Amino acid sequence: MAQTKFDKQVEETAGSVAFGIGRFLAGRPMDGERKTDATFWCTGSRVLPTVEGKVSRSSYRAGW
Repeated sequence: MAQTKFDKQVEETAGSVAFGIGRFLAGRPMDGERKTDATFWCTGSRVLPTVEGKVSRSSYRAGW
């Protein structure tokens, strides 16, 4: 059975929502851009030179 346009749209939206929830629960930035030098094991200590504006406190946390 072929998918309708609405079914495809619902599937894409569900995938995007699941991806966003996963990023939030993992503590990663929602826009996908790194703002500090934090890694999975080490907390961040400085803001990367390419970042402009304010950096949130959660950007300094380790990824685990």
